[in-house]
Amino acid sequence: MIVAKSDSERFYEGFQRFLAQMGHEEPTDTEMDALLQEYVTMVNEGSPLPASMAEEAAADVFLDRAQEAGSRKERLKWIRKAREMEPEHVDAALAEIEMTAKNPCEQEQRLFELQQKAEKQLREQGFFTKDDIGSFWGLVETRPYMRVCHSYVMVLLVNRKMRLAVKECESMLRFCTSDNLGIRYTLIHIYARLEEEKAAQKFFKKCGEEWGTRFPLAMALLFYKIGKEVEARQYLQMLLDNNKDTKKFFSGYGTSKMESYISQMRPYAYRPNTMEELLLIFTDHAYAYEDVHSFFFWAKAALRGMKRSVAKK
Repeated sequence: MIVAKSDSERFYEGFQRFLAQMGHEEPTDTEMDALLQEYVTMVNEGSPLPASMAEEAAADVFLDRAQEAGSRKERLKWIRKAREMEPEHVDAALAEIEMTAKNPCEQEQRLFELQQKAEKQLREQGFFTKDDIGSFWGLVETRPYMRVCHSYVMVLLVNRKMRLAVKECESMLRFCTSDNLGIRYTLIHIYARLEEEKAAQKFFKKCGEEWGTRFPLAMALLFYKIGKEVEARQYLQMLLDNNKDTKKFFSGYGTSKMESYISQMRPYAYRPNTMEELLLIFTDHAYAYEDVHSFFFWAKAALRGMKRSVAKK
């Protein structure tokens, strides 16, 4: 997967280069408004950027070309051009690792090294302060670091290094309290995999109204695994109340119906609290569910006598 910056990130970084080019790195509020309007007009009209600004943006341009490339060879060519242009470009380094790591073990080591390097860069730039920690996704400069952290968590899960993954997830949530990357859903499933009852309950309560489909399902799994079926049934009831397709999902588990449900999923999108989300959970968090087939048959039986206590649209 090629790392791609959002349009807002590109706009912000382009505007910062524009300010530097115009000699206004610390404008007043009035000057900032005028300069922003000038930059927006320039972008909308397609006016050419000064050569020095275009040169600074070259690494991002090459990454955009990699994203649009039609073959692996072409993608790698543009990624390496980005790396040549800006050796310290974190997103380019991340893209190269994802393209060239020979196995998950090598990928883990290289991502760890990149994470440490990116963190060092941010510390030197003054971003690891009390004012910034907690808002890392809100700061464009720290987003590449967060993307590296997320990729590192994913490879730790592939390598089944669950305790290390917990540590990294908790760190990510400290850096970005709004959790724009959805790492809370990963963490609750790791707790379920590790049967960490107290940590899971504390986190479940902390997340408040974020429960939806993923949290109740993970909690039902956890309590089933530790032999507390009364509590597991309570979370199943919560899941049923939140997701109208709960019974349908468990009823189809292990049958040909499941393949039919999967084939009906929309690519790159899903509807929350529906069959689509349940299937996505099963795929994204296979490390938690793959070896607990009995849970699905138990839940299927437990749900037979349950009714939705709240009408959900």
